[in-house]
Amino acid sequence: MSDAFLLLLDDWHVNAKPVCGDDNASQIAWLESNATPELNYYAVLEWNWDHGIKVLQWLLEQPETSASAAAYQLTTFVGAGAAGERGVEVEMMRDVAAKLRTGFYRDGWGLPPSYEIPAAQYREGVRRLPESGPWDLPGSALGPFASGYPERPDVMFDGDGRIRLTMEAWKARHPDRFR
Repeated sequence: MSDAFLLLLDDWHVNAKPVCGDDNASQIAWLESNATPELNYYAVLEWNWDHGIKVLQWLLEQPETSASAAAYQLTTFVGAGAAGERGVEVEMMRDVAAKLRTGFYRDGWGLPPSYEIPAAQYREGVRRLPESGPWDLPGSALGPFASGYPERPDVMFDGDGRIRLTMEAWKARHPDRFR
């Protein structure tokens, strides 16, 4: 990496302040006013479970959320063996499965090339469960999805779970910093 890029990255990290507070309530309040289907898509697809589930749960309760992103989270969760556990996360994912069965989520986008629905892993995870009923999905719920995916919005959840401008958006709004 070039020194100029590293300086840009440092400048963005230090100066592109989060658009709202770090707590879940502030983030959900901000999303209620600013979320778009594109933001929901990327936020669900890239959610880091280490930052809790309240924001993810809110996103997965929105009909504007993409079926492909919801299916990705569900299949990854079940495929990892987490569906056999108990707790809020399991209930949330059961709700996602029910919403996928009923066509609750928005259709129309596929997945970026670096993402793939682990359908075989999901089916194996369901097979190992003592009760598969809540997890049974029609084949169409796991794709194939439409080709193409939306452009990335100007905001993102960063690695620390904060909502901030993307580096590209921040750079476009502060051209004076870059020569």
